[in-house]
Amino acid sequence: MTRDASTANDWSAVIIDPADTVAVALTALVPGPTRVLRRDEVLIATVLQPIPMGHKFAVADTAVGAPIVKYGEVIGSATEAIPAGAHVHVHNLRSCRACGDGDAGATARRHPVLPRSPASPLP
Repeated sequence: MTRDASTANDWSAVIIDPADTVAVALTALVPGPTRVLRRDEVLIATVLQPIPMGHKFAVADTAVGAPIVKYGEVIGSATEAIPAGAHVHVHNLRSCRACGDGDAGATARRHPVLPRSPASPLP
């Protein structure tokens, strides 16, 4: 990605936390240059394939087994090499949600997963 020197305030994707390895599409994206907001700067990323609104794309090349970071938290790991600009979803991401002990992603989180209250109405 390269920095965009223009002062326009329109962007199509956002990197939520500076540590994130993915950006989130704010609208459906088509292949080609895309303006991405990261904190107070706008970057240009090259999207490689259509990205549905709300979905993620890699902001840098990602190796097999590398952590995928969103919100500054490890959300999973790459199941295949993911080039910068490629769609990141269930076809190339092993989720870390509800990981059990021993899962690399579970120990890499910044915030611990708190136990559910016995009074919780959730299953």
